[in-house]
Amino acid sequence: MINQFKNWLTRDKSKFYYFRDFLDYFREKIIPERELSDSYKRELFRKISIIKSVLGKQKPKNIDLFLLSQFLNDNAKTPRMFNQYRSLFHDIFVEMMDNGVVIINIAKLKKPKKQTKSRLRLSVAQYQAIYLNSPSWLQTAMALSLQTSHGRAEIVNLKYSDLVDGYLRIHRKKTQKYPSSFVEIPIGFQLDSIIKQSRDDLVSPFIVHTKPLKITQARISLDHWTQITPEQLTRKFKAVRDSLELFDNIDMKKRPTFHEIRALSIWLGERSGHDMKARAGHSDRKMTERYILGHETQWNRVENMEIDIEKIGRNERI
Repeated sequence: MINQFKNWLTRDKSKFYYFRDFLDYFREKIIPERELSDSYKRELFRKISIIKSVLGKQKPKNIDLFLLSQFLNDNAKTPRMFNQYRSLFHDIFVEMMDNGVVIINIAKLKKPKKQTKSRLRLSVAQYQAIYLNSPSWLQTAMALSLQTSHGRAEIVNLKYSDLVDGYLRIHRKKTQKYPSSFVEIPIGFQLDSIIKQSRDDLVSPFIVHTKPLKITQARISLDHWTQITPEQLTRKFKAVRDSLELFDNIDMKKRPTFHEIRALSIWLGERSGHDMKARAGHSDRKMTERYILGHETQWNRVENMEIDIEKIGRNERI
């Protein structure tokens, strides 16, 4: 057994001799097989490139806890980024183990960092202020997010063809491999009004659309020239938000983003007595609970208890 272990350590695994070789394999073979959104894949590719530039020349079996810790300390500036890199390393080492390149997942030995939420929740008053000062296409996006409880990736991809038999069909990209990611929302009065108001003289398959100031090379690559990208939606929402005096006294890093409309929707729905798990496309209730927290102080109501100190005193004297 010991000799077999020594042979494993010393033999030349030429296909993945350097860590960069396996990173290329992970990027080109493993990631494409997974059902991931384009934006998420781009972020993974960016992180893999950074890992490759720092650790690519190492042999896989030489990457130990010290090297991993050093990389995380140098390249992950926030707890959130730290945990994202740790999760990516975990996936990479799982695949290396499956291919016989290493026999231990070093990333499992690294503890995740506790994340504290710095961004504030979006209030109803703040939502209304931003909405009133937004262009019509952003108003449509905001209203759709509030009524459907979904985020920017789903909202910008909604098409009129997603309206089927009185329902709006939404396929949540982030959890698209789970059955819970397929959501059909009844088109009630509010949704119907939003969709009708979105229709204008500009012919577009997308419910959220606009006429761009100019047609760039990046826009040509989109499904339609009127389409709004997630990044464009985020930038415009932030621009309108930051133009309002309402947010002047709030630190820039703590100001709510477009994604907070989803949290506001889930919280308002729960407050009105609805279980928002299915509507939000969550695979478990714990995720729904995360979106609910932070909107108001949670008071823990307890049972009635009274202490009659005089009665206790009399009994003790006896």
